Amino acid sequence: MPPVIAEQSNSQRSPMPSARHVTALDGIRGIAVLLVMLLHYEVRRFNLGFPGARAVHAGISFGWAGVDLFFVLSGFLITGILLDAKERPFYFRNFYIRRTLRIFPVYYAFLLVIFVVLPLLHAAPATPASIQLWYWTYTTDFLVAIKGWAGTTLFAPHFWSLAIEEQFYLVWPLAILMLSRRQSQVLCAALVVSALGLRCWIGGAHGLLVASWVLPFTRMDTLAIGAFLALMVRWPSDFRSVVARFRPLGLILAVLLIGMIGWRGGPQGDRLVGTVGLSLVAVVFGWFVVEAYVAAPEARLARLLSNRPLVWLGRRSYAMYVVHHPIMTALTMVGFEVGPVRSVVGFSTGAHAVYVAVNVGLTALVAQCSWWLIEHPCAVLKERLTRRPTASIPQPAAEAQAGPVTATS
Repeated sequence: MPPVIAEQSNSQRSPMPSARHVTALDGIRGIAVLLVMLLHYEVRRFNLGFPGARAVHAGISFGWAGVDLFFVLSGFLITGILLDAKERPFYFRNFYIRRTLRIFPVYYAFLLVIFVVLPLLHAAPATPASIQLWYWTYTTDFLVAIKGWAGTTLFAPHFWSLAIEEQFYLVWPLAILMLSRRQSQVLCAALVVSALGLRCWIGGAHGLLVASWVLPFTRMDTLAIGAFLALMVRWPSDFRSVVARFRPLGLILAVLLIGMIGWRGGPQGDRLVGTVGLSLVAVVFGWFVVEAYVAAPEARLARLLSNRPLVWLGRRSYAMYVVHHPIMTALTMVGFEVGPVRSVVGFSTGAHAVYVAVNVGLTALVAQCSWWLIEHPCAVLKERLTRRPTASIPQPAAEAQAGPVTATS
């Protein structure tokens, strides 16, 4: 991590990062949601028959880390938004109004569909109230930790990460308001260390790898690293030079991470990756997010991450995450799988391409409808409810980037 740089006065500080929209960060969300979706489509198990297929399989198998990328990005953006709002009136009121209107409408609309509408139409089995309760109260992470993936509902085993995100929203605004910048940095460091220690205790010592992967106390290091970096980039005007100085270290850690995952696999099947490996993932992704943030618009990384399809995916990543798994499940229930498609297409690679394209296409269509019918009207409403007529400082543009994470189960 870069060294702590002395705080500067308000007149000397560089422009606040959350006061401007960084398109490259939308691109990062687009990459993450694609990896998560392909992982859930089981593409890593497809028998792809073309040169380089093995590398494609390896990359897709890394899709489990999409949750870590979203957590780091969320910690970075949310902390920036809170720091911007710290000196303004209605700190809690505005934050929770904006978060509620960003998250709840899509989430609870989806729960109504799977828990009420589909059973009434006899299109899906009814979910017991004892299971529903975990979803309605944003505690699905504890459900998975206690009962495993088999204890979740058929359409939404992937909501544990949204629960962690919501729990983060409940406590982090108070921490940022009450603590100074240096105290907040110390808290972030303590969370990183304690999360690793708890993972080693729960997953390493007791072998409860799933529980160590989905509990908020064991995953807080990713959010904390993002928050720490938001605190860092806010003050020094020469932060780009700091990032450049530590770039070789970031590259070394990335290579080390690739080697560890290639050697040991994913966190749910390996104790090393499920403990120390997750910490390394968080650090590497923190470096990646900051590199994207400080990159000049004309830089190669910024141009790569700012391409229009990737940005479109990133800005709709929340809805795409919410609906991609149920769409895949529904298609499976009606017989749309790779095997039947192969019998029509005639060759394996083409069947896999059709399977993925249909799933992604339907998911994108539903996400766009969600944007038109739910998310955009709610975005307009939250601006009206939190607008200050006499305010001289606009609402942070990065608010639109700080939506809930997407994750993988």
